[in-house]
Amino acid sequence: MTQPNHTMSDAELDEQLGQYLVQDQKDMPRPSDDLMARILADAEAYQPRPTVFVAALNRPWWKALFDEIGGWPSLAGLGTAAVIGVWIGLGSSVIVTDGLSSFNLATSASATATDEVDPFSGLDLGFIEG
Repeated sequence: MTQPNHTMSDAELDEQLGQYLVQDQKDMPRPSDDLMARILADAEAYQPRPTVFVAALNRPWWKALFDEIGGWPSLAGLGTAAVIGVWIGLGSSVIVTDGLSSFNLATSASATATDEVDPFSGLDLGFIEG
């Protein structure tokens, strides 16, 4: 590190800087009270006003919930997904386990049995050639 070229100590430099800052604060122009009142009035005029929707306060909780979800179309989609989830979960376990057993390589006889499960197995070279 290089040494500073001044001969004053750090305390003397701090004192001189403090004097400059005090003098600068005294010389700072102050806005008039009229100007400050007009600035604050303009700022108050641009502030957003809270709006209260009376109809929103008087509606039932389930309508507010449906509106938050996204309305009746979104509720129909959620209901359909729930019904299908219950149907798969409580449905016949034989269909689910038989369908999933083909994905297990230990139970399949060869690799071709696993390839037959994949409906897109022939498409991997089709994209390269085209």
